[in-house]
Amino acid sequence: MNNRWCIVGSLRSGSTALQHKIFLKLPKPSVTLGEYTHFEVSIYQDSSGKFIKKEESFYNQDRIKFRKDMQELFETTDNSYVMKVFPQPWILVDFDYVAFLKNLAANKFKFIHVHRDFFSRVISYAMAQTTGLWHRQYTKVGLQNLGKDIKLASISNKVVLDINVIENCIIDICKHDEAINEIMTKVGEHVYNVNYLTMDDDCETAGIPIVDKSPHVKTYDTDYADIIENYEEIKNLKDWQCFTLSVPRKKYE
Repeated sequence: MNNRWCIVGSLRSGSTALQHKIFLKLPKPSVTLGEYTHFEVSIYQDSSGKFIKKEESFYNQDRIKFRKDMQELFETTDNSYVMKVFPQPWILVDFDYVAFLKNLAANKFKFIHVHRDFFSRVISYAMAQTTGLWHRQYTKVGLQNLGKDIKLASISNKVVLDINVIENCIIDICKHDEAINEIMTKVGEHVYNVNYLTMDDDCETAGIPIVDKSPHVKTYDTDYADIIENYEEIKNLKDWQCFTLSVPRKKYE
């Protein structure tokens, strides 16, 4: 199986954990491109841990040149890759995501569409915005020696999530989901569906290479209900079940 992977996911879907599980398993040389199309500060890292490129702003000529250079790299090398794409056509109005993904497909990339239930993504997104902690992750040393150098998430007091923050998170994630679903229907073949709750099993079934342990782990070991003061109020805001997207279960080649 070709080792060029593009993860397409919405906010807080588990794509970061999956990206690193794949990256650490890929044959060398390999490159991880992070959140390739939209992040304002992006770091590009090869399999030795060396930083090979860092652009300070997405919206400048250097970033545009970088995308062009990477396109040439996709077309002319056999390196292994893993990257993430979070479609945001309301921000990158001149970026043709469908053409970009089809171009990746023509260069032997396969796509992973990561699914996670809507409620969990909203809560995770709101928690990250409120606490400032977006990931609990192994540090640079931990990438080389998993488990011995880890940044722990700790909550000394229960968190109260602002309802306005929750509503804005709902709007953001709905926009992402709408864009992803429209784009992925046009990409064509070689799309693998992976569910956050069954990530390892789904990857094994689809033949997606992953390590057993990821440098990114679940941010909070405790259930959200135990660390969010107004959890019940949030849970009763909406019929959250209506947001749950069904994940097609099919056998992939």
